[in-house]
Amino acid sequence: MTTNKVEKRVLCVGLVCLDCITICDGFPEEDSDQNCLMENTLVYPPNETKHKGTVIFLHGACDTGIGLSDWIAHRLGRSFTFRHLKVVFPTASWYCYSPADGRKSTVWFDFPQGIQYDVLEDRTGMESRVEEISAIIRNEIKNGVPPDKIVLGGLSQGGILGLTVGLKFEHKLAGIFALSSYLPEKSSLLEELTGDKSERQSRAPVYMTHGDKDQLIRLEWGRSTMERLKDLGIPTTFKEYPGLGHDLSKEEIEDLETWILDQIPH
Repeated sequence: MTTNKVEKRVLCVGLVCLDCITICDGFPEEDSDQNCLMENTLVYPPNETKHKGTVIFLHGACDTGIGLSDWIAHRLGRSFTFRHLKVVFPTASWYCYSPADGRKSTVWFDFPQGIQYDVLEDRTGMESRVEEISAIIRNEIKNGVPPDKIVLGGLSQGGILGLTVGLKFEHKLAGIFALSSYLPEKSSLLEELTGDKSERQSRAPVYMTHGDKDQLIRLEWGRSTMERLKDLGIPTTFKEYPGLGHDLSKEEIEDLETWILDQIPH
């Protein structure tokens, strides 16, 4: 991919470059996944001031970064942007997805046994995606953004990946968020976090939200994740939204914005 196309993509804020869609159309080969991830990444630069930090927001299964951004904008009545922060919406590459009868879709990893609390992880898929998102974070750091000015998170499946990447990353981030999300009972991340407690206490704070009417990822799964993270010494906040299903609400997104600004003030 040429430098010119990368620059053009970043300038296509709120749109998608047609040449990027063509390049990544169909089912890419495994070694092209990182290219397609970057080609389908939507970036909003800071609104007014110098770039002081970055928010990386991961979509749920069978969605895209652009789709998530549009969904949030529909709920808010405006774009999810900040005066001083860049916001990055990556899109997952095509991957076989068991809950969709094995068809390929834009998902971060598979749920081989369906979406359950005690599901076995797709560790191969997860490890690949962890490296992809970690590469985005490292690129921000390389470009001068300190790790403690980077917030990572996501919705649903994107929240699972955000928690996994953020809590495993080699540097402490500003914060990690997970909306309508959870960590499976046999999560490899939770297994890894059973090490030295002093290391766990140095990890980024976690912010979780959940609707009490969520029928896809149950509220109790989110609560259990929060409790397990707290038991491991990781500072975790959990907010519930009455009447909300597996969806986003304006109040929830505005609360997330407030939390992000607490982590990376103007």
